[in-house]
Amino acid sequence: QMREIIYRDDFVSHLRRLADTCENDLVNVGVGMEYTIRRFAELICERVGYPFAKIQFDSTRYVGAMSKCLNVTKLDSILPDRQKTALNDGLTKCIEWCVGTRAYEKLTPL
Repeated sequence: QMREIIYRDDFVSHLRRLADTCENDLVNVGVGMEYTIRRFAELICERVGYPFAKIQFDSTRYVGAMSKCLNVTKLDSILPDRQKTALNDGLTKCIEWCVGTRAYEKLTPL
């Protein structure tokens, strides 16, 4: 499965700018790129020092759409200079926040 994620600060920035320039219009807010769930897991494991080989993927339990990537052509035309935090940078910032706030301690085990 493939998924698209956008860094939170970028998303909020885009929404604020769109609110100033668009009225009653539909605009997809995303990055227009997607990665496999496996790739997200690899990148996170690299950053937190967890062995990727320990993760077990169950490909027999497909859930949802195979791909969820937005068409951001309209967004790019409205905000051609929009901020785009790189995936690696966004994941690093997110992980640093989780560790700094100890947010992971509040998670419910699977």
